[in-house]
Amino acid sequence: MVDGAAGGSPGPDGGSLARLAVGAHACETPAMCAELSGHLGALFGIPVTVVNDAELLVPAAGFTTGIGLVAGTGSIAVGRHAETGAYVKAGGWGWVLGDEGSGSALVRERGGADLAALVARLARRGAHHARVVAAGGVITAQPALWSAFTTALAASLPGTRAVLLDAPPVEGAVRLATG
Repeated sequence: MVDGAAGGSPGPDGGSLARLAVGAHACETPAMCAELSGHLGALFGIPVTVVNDAELLVPAAGFTTGIGLVAGTGSIAVGRHAETGAYVKAGGWGWVLGDEGSGSALVRERGGADLAALVARLARRGAHHARVVAAGGVITAQPALWSAFTTALAASLPGTRAVLLDAPPVEGAVRLATG
């Protein structure tokens, strides 16, 4: 977020940055995100929020709660526990150990059911799951994968709404930074 107030770091429009939100690839634990947030906050002198990049999907779609699902080169599902707000994730282990429904997994099998299983894991762990926002080059470019995912999701979590993100994920960082 950029405002014209004095202080903070220079913003792109000549004003100053008041807050910064970052979606960081491979920021896999709250401790990792807090460490990066601390370093960036010290560097810029402003409040900084750092989350796993998949956490940008839900706010980028205009929602405050839900599960972010990436199916691209790799795959991961992330969310927040419905009661405690704790970070929960499934997948994200790389192609050797999983990456269900990712590009490399599609070489092995068609992965829609596997992606729905990642979401179901988070639901069993207590994550908000009324909606799942999906993004990533593989799921957005493969209608058959999207169809297989939504069919499997409806079977495993009836009532959960699947949304294919149609906005740049960075919009989630803007929404996180502006509150």
